[in-house]
Amino acid sequence: MMTKTTTTLLLASLIASASPAHAEVSVPPILSCTAPYRAWMNGFAEHYIEVYNSHDTSRFGEVMTSDAINHNPFGSMDRAGLAAVMDAFYDAFPDLTYEIEQVAIDGNRLVIEYTYTGTHLGDFNGLPPTGIQVHGRGLEINLLRHGKVAETFNYTDAFTLYAQLGLL
Repeated sequence: MMTKTTTTLLLASLIASASPAHAEVSVPPILSCTAPYRAWMNGFAEHYIEVYNSHDTSRFGEVMTSDAINHNPFGSMDRAGLAAVMDAFYDAFPDLTYEIEQVAIDGNRLVIEYTYTGTHLGDFNGLPPTGIQVHGRGLEINLLRHGKVAETFNYTDAFTLYAQLGLL
């Protein structure tokens, strides 16, 4: 039976022996299943959503690497491009709020299923404000590097958003 000290030493040696390139790309499987790691990832997910809910895109650096790439229904974009898109969304839906439905963790991958709500009170893709409250769902697969999101694959249901606004 391994003691807590033995387990801690084993984990420390695995971290120390991991090559820098490997540590940057992936988290060793034994670490990704530990309770402290999973707690950290869940806390990171909460902070990540809180940054989006703040509507302050200058805070993206808290949760994304400087070279982060986001692949979403509107195209693939760097952090600055994503900030521009989100600023437009925040102008169109000033009460836009995201809520986590569930989180899945696999090594350095953080999957977040979320819902969102917002009221269309500003111009959106040429559509003047309608006052319609929209609801939608999405899923993100986030790849983390050095404790921040380096790449995101976002599967927001844009079809439902456009349908609710009468654009389809």
